[in-house]
Amino acid sequence: MRPKDHKLNLVNSCNGFLCLSEPSRNDPVVVCNPITGEFINLPVPTQADESTKSDCGFGFNPKTNQYVVIRMFDQQEKVCGRVREPITGREIFSPRVAEIHTLGTDSWKRIGCAPSSTYGYKLEFPSYLNGALHWLLMDYNISEYIASFNFVKDIFQPVPPPPLRRVFSWPPLRHGMISWETMKNMSLGVLRDMLCICDHNSDDFEIDIWVMEKYGVQETWTRLFCITATTEGSRWLRGVYKPISYLRCGAVLFFHRLANAVVYYNAKKPSCYLKFLKVRGVKSKYEAIAHTPSFITLNDAVMGDNLATLSITSRSKPILLMQRKYMKRGRKTRGFNTHKVDKELDDYEKQQKLNLGPSLEDLPRPISFDILLRLPTKALLICRCVCKTWRNLISDQEFAKQHFSCAESFPLIRSLSPTHIPRNLYLFEPPEHSSGFDLREHCSRYGDAHYMSEHHFHMKLETKLKIPLRNAELAMNSEGDANVSGSSKGGVKRKRCIKLKPKDHKLNLVNSCNGFLCLSEPAQNDPVVVCNPITGEFINLPVLTQAANKSYPKRFSDCGLGFSPMTNDYKVIRMFDQRERVYKRVRDPITGVEDYSRRVAEINTMGTGSWKRIGRAPSSHYGYKLRFPSYLNGALHWLLIDFNVDEPIVERNYIVSFNFDKERFIAIPPPPRNDAIISFHKMEDISLGVLRDWLCICDHDDNYFVMEIWVMKKYHVQESWTKLFRINTTTTPYNRWLSGVYKPITYLRSGDILFFHRLGNAVVYYKADERVTVLKVCGVKSNYEAIAHTPSFISLKDAVMGDNSPVLNIKSRCAGLKLQGETKALFLSEKNEELDSYFDLSSKS
Repeated sequence: MRPKDHKLNLVNSCNGFLCLSEPSRNDPVVVCNPITGEFINLPVPTQADESTKSDCGFGFNPKTNQYVVIRMFDQQEKVCGRVREPITGREIFSPRVAEIHTLGTDSWKRIGCAPSSTYGYKLEFPSYLNGALHWLLMDYNISEYIASFNFVKDIFQPVPPPPLRRVFSWPPLRHGMISWETMKNMSLGVLRDMLCICDHNSDDFEIDIWVMEKYGVQETWTRLFCITATTEGSRWLRGVYKPISYLRCGAVLFFHRLANAVVYYNAKKPSCYLKFLKVRGVKSKYEAIAHTPSFITLNDAVMGDNLATLSITSRSKPILLMQRKYMKRGRKTRGFNTHKVDKELDDYEKQQKLNLGPSLEDLPRPISFDILLRLPTKALLICRCVCKTWRNLISDQEFAKQHFSCAESFPLIRSLSPTHIPRNLYLFEPPEHSSGFDLREHCSRYGDAHYMSEHHFHMKLETKLKIPLRNAELAMNSEGDANVSGSSKGGVKRKRCIKLKPKDHKLNLVNSCNGFLCLSEPAQNDPVVVCNPITGEFINLPVLTQAANKSYPKRFSDCGLGFSPMTNDYKVIRMFDQRERVYKRVRDPITGVEDYSRRVAEINTMGTGSWKRIGRAPSSHYGYKLRFPSYLNGALHWLLIDFNVDEPIVERNYIVSFNFDKERFIAIPPPPRNDAIISFHKMEDISLGVLRDWLCICDHDDNYFVMEIWVMKKYHVQESWTKLFRINTTTTPYNRWLSGVYKPITYLRSGDILFFHRLGNAVVYYKADERVTVLKVCGVKSNYEAIAHTPSFISLKDAVMGDNSPVLNIKSRCAGLKLQGETKALFLSEKNEELDSYFDLSSKS
């Protein structure tokens, strides 16, 4: 395509709308909202002198609530008399005139003479503020170089400039004037609703940022910053630094056209150098302007009967569709036969339906639910992004409950990279009608001259989910936001990711309950977040009343998430050592032993804003661990791994539960064993889990390479413990085996079982009457962890009652940050799609 026929230039932004002009003469032709995809074609402008370019801009009249476009050009008619120039007051023979167009009308209105110069001029950096559009008048040796057009009064007015430092020139300048060399290095903009002048002094390598704190008052000009215009290595770039945004974290963004880069400066550190940001994905040169994103539609913002709002995404019949919108609003359209438009539009819609055939909207709701319920989670996540109809069906509360009632638990995998903060979760769903794995066979050497075939199974991790950062505001305000290095040839080089401290941002996976995850901070394992990785929603838990006792740094908190069927409330429990000394013996809720333990428990009912102390928690003088938190039947269960092997009562009651209805600890009878007392080393090889709504114990005997799977078929009845499987743990025909704990994950409907082996860093697959097989995870190079998780589309807003816990969204870039009204560069709105790459994420899920 020819640029003269199709290319559009960016002029300026006003209240979320953009003014676009054609490139040859810079005449304004389109006003659009890039967020909603709507645009308006402006009327054809009047004839102008083709030897010069027009100056234009876009603004808002706060008195009439109308948007106005202004255009300044050289008219072809000659001027016989002198005309007073509106900015300098000089009488000249300039044919420069101005016209305005109010959006919603169909014509331009001539308003008189426009700013001009006898030596040649430029009106640069159009910036809207306080009902006026401002330019920098790039003229030779003038004093009033800031020109404005007031949209309320429809007049041009000069704006008093700041007291800049004068540069020596010959011949000497008159009082109040600045040289042409100074003007070439100046730029105009708006920072935090204040008019801004950016003056780059090439002699001193400094950038002065001036802001007018009170609009129109020259005495309120204040030098906000004096920045050293050098980068790391004492290198500097001359030219114009265009101000873009003054972020609330104190950082300032500029655009340097000569360097083709966005410049970042951290104002909180005056000694910090300028940092040039490299834009990923843009190989050619680019431009950047300040833009505030807005979801306000042009139909609601623009008044008038001649408005014809089009959509960028509409492929056909835009005019007919817009005329239908006018009729619904009760507007009278000019130049159109309404009956003819209705008939043509109805015929067009009928033809479209015939071409497309029946849709999902035509099916009864139960049939639509039945079709969607047969799809895996990944397919449902994709279908939810197809159209609003499918999204509403999948997001429906009734569908979410039906889906969860028939869903299976699957491994939820997360990388344990020591150098990054992993937020990606991978849900592995094996196919229903096969073994669920990619079988690959190859030959391996066995012995001296024998070769035998081996089977390698590979897990394909395709369903990618996310968990939130623990402190997103700290991550955005961290100095690592703009970590750059000047070591690359000919420019700057951005580091691959931001270095975040794990103690500030990392979250641990605690357990899963009804499709929700409990996340804890790693230092003391205190619960801080509950989230649904499928819907992307999360809730920050209330601030903890008291941290763990600092005198016991190794005694971490124990926590977990559960559900109370009696009250339909989700609750989080936390057990920790209190700081206060205990002067009275307290009975242990599991063993019944009275001692001076400081271990206490607190619970938080989600939707409330506080924690409630419920008394003493299980403890031991010799030290213990509560491992494998598993929710079942309104209670959370742990495996009590105690170091005390002398007391039989402690060893018999090694399954601990907390009932959320009664809010008390209860011991669960373990499966029958030949030996009454279990040693500590034996306890280290036992794990706890849930298989098909049964409490499960997995006991691995390293001496005989055998693993026994026990399930409690009738809850809380010891006689119902049944040995489900006795598995040979050798993994290959050569009798190789993995020692350690096998954590049960899921019991598939096909009769297969999945385990997770942390020591072997592998998911283990067992098919009935066969050996176990170690699965290789494709795409995860570091160590990882896996827990059992049942995917759920139930929203946290529907599951949690109460107004004291706001539900946030992981996909929202401003969740918890208060950045909604902040001005950002237009290129940054595009780069927001890649922000996750700075946090070691891939946002293309």
